Amino acid sequence: APAWFARIPGPRALVTALTGAALGGAVLLLPELWGVGYEPITAMLHGESAWKMLLILLVAKLLATTASVSSGFAGGIIAPILFMGGALGGFFGQLVQKLMPESASPTGAWGLVGMAALTAAVTHAPLTSILLLFEMTGGYEVILPLMLSCISAVAVAQAFHPDSVFTGVFRAAGLDVNMGRESTILRDHFVQDIMHSDMPVVKMTTPFGEILDGFLAEPHDVWYVVDDDSALRGTISLHDIKSVLSEQGLRWVVIADDVMQPAEEVLRRQDNLEEAIGVLSHSHDGDIPVVEDHRSRKLVGTLNRNDVLELYNREVLHRDILGIKISREDSSGHDVVDLPSEYQIEVLQLPAAFVGKSLAELDLRGRFGVNVLAVKMPGRRAAGRNELPDPAVKLRSAHRLVIVGRRENLERLKESAGAE
Repeated sequence: APAWFARIPGPRALVTALTGAALGGAVLLLPELWGVGYEPITAMLHGESAWKMLLILLVAKLLATTASVSSGFAGGIIAPILFMGGALGGFFGQLVQKLMPESASPTGAWGLVGMAALTAAVTHAPLTSILLLFEMTGGYEVILPLMLSCISAVAVAQAFHPDSVFTGVFRAAGLDVNMGRESTILRDHFVQDIMHSDMPVVKMTTPFGEILDGFLAEPHDVWYVVDDDSALRGTISLHDIKSVLSEQGLRWVVIADDVMQPAEEVLRRQDNLEEAIGVLSHSHDGDIPVVEDHRSRKLVGTLNRNDVLELYNREVLHRDILGIKISREDSSGHDVVDLPSEYQIEVLQLPAAFVGKSLAELDLRGRFGVNVLAVKMPGRRAAGRNELPDPAVKLRSAHRLVIVGRRENLERLKESAGAE
């Protein structure tokens, strides 16, 4: 429904205003639609509403709530869900009473079960729905029907749609709340971020002698065979040329097309690393060719298995130090900053001697040769929040410093801070 409202031509303010006017007219015709709806719900649970009115209220509340939420009005959906569930349950209860008057339960019980079932189906939260109805009624007489209806409603709802009314909003925005942190990291990086563009390439008509000389001169285990349009046609590995090595007379007779193997496993540059790991897991090669797209198969680079594992290890173990990453505005990729092996990043708990002093007064760069990347301050998250270092700001005991430098300089700083 929000997507349908977004396609309505005209200014958004005008569409919202017209929707509000239509909702106001509906409230004048059916006052039960106004507000939270406690009074109509109470009437439903007491069996005071006729089945025709229940059906009208069910349809009207559904349309009114959809129009209100989709057009941008602020408001919740739990109360409307309870309203519609009560109307649906009450309508079904009256229908059962007409068919089986001697064995049917009171209409109010049907309305109560309908409220719980619809709430569970929409939110995918059966326990919450059961407890909510207990809180509202204060009774436990219908515990078994409530449990059966809520569990059944959630099972049916998930079979048709995997997302609840809440998680569906995130899914529409491209977010998956069911993903773990590791999966999120892999989906957040792309093949083009870490692929190598300096892969060894030969033409299909390249003589075997040149290929052999290339293996001897270059530290590559695999060469990639392309046609005149730079489209990937296959690969040649050391294993593939074993049978030809002993035949000296074939060095300038056999060409690349004769000894290459088809490149079945390829990646596109826009594939994320979660997809890349799936391809790497089925391949025995350490490198996977990267093409522009599956149609042209233009070779643009290679992806190394170790590079994927290194990025994964770095992100999982160390991304919480700063909690940030560098994103390029011109694409969905990310830049990776690699530190030299002799450098490292550490989070330094502020020593007592540093409290009340500014970074300018401490002069950590001049005294110890280390740089302060950020100042971590207390925040709502366990990791705190990060602020760019201000040389003039006085440091407090709750602050922590994110510093980078050579290992020996960091050790010297920590020893000096402990001595002070």
